[in-house]
Amino acid sequence: MDFRNHSTVSDRIMLILSENPGLKIKELHDSIAVRFHASYSFQATDKAAKKLVSDGILIVKERKYYINPGWALALKEFSEKVYSSTQEKLLFEARYLSDKKEFNNLVELDNFLSRIVGGWINNNSSKPVSVIVLAPHCFWLTSNIDRDHPFVHIIANSKIKIFYLNTRDTYLDHELTEKFYAKQGALFRFDKRQNNLEYAICFDSTILYFKLPDSLAKDIDLLYSKKAARVPIEKLRILYEKKSNITLSTINDKALCEEFKKRFPANS
Repeated sequence: MDFRNHSTVSDRIMLILSENPGLKIKELHDSIAVRFHASYSFQATDKAAKKLVSDGILIVKERKYYINPGWALALKEFSEKVYSSTQEKLLFEARYLSDKKEFNNLVELDNFLSRIVGGWINNNSSKPVSVIVLAPHCFWLTSNIDRDHPFVHIIANSKIKIFYLNTRDTYLDHELTEKFYAKQGALFRFDKRQNNLEYAICFDSTILYFKLPDSLAKDIDLLYSKKAARVPIEKLRILYEKKSNITLSTINDKALCEEFKKRFPANS
């Protein structure tokens, strides 16, 4: 309800009571008539007020109408939550989308991540620093499960603390990703509340962000969800080599990176 437009009798009731609470129905009706030069019938005002009461938006005490404080508080909390999350998203996107790289498939993206993130981990392996990962599926692990992948090797031999927040909860996420990172001493958690298909890697003052095309993401999700006696490596590789348009965005901003880290309960 946006009673600021005061286009309906209900909107006008809300506006009048927000400025002058505790009016009886006749006082409310008269106030609407004077304020808006409206020709609503008394019955229309009474009906609208009673509907607002039944919806929990208004309350009546001694035949006087008030906006329900509980409803107003819930609306305030909801509005603040929407404002905060939307502002955070808009600010985040406006700043980190300044630097982009395009990849034709997951293999190219994987090689890039190995060089950038793996190189940083390798150069800082003895320092008290951390890497935070938000991902629905750890494709860089499963795509190279039977190969000597440099990124996997670097992680396995590093002392850097890894915080891994898995936003999907499928069979392979448990059987592969969770078990692998647990062996590396990483703080690994599932967070279904996120439940999105976005990937983000945060280290030092850098954030790498990307989202797979919907069709590719759904195909990977389907394979991860199926229980099998062995990992469907060949099927996964077909998807990793499949031609796609993947955009990775980078930002170097220490303050923003710190704010980004606060989104992860795994970093607490």
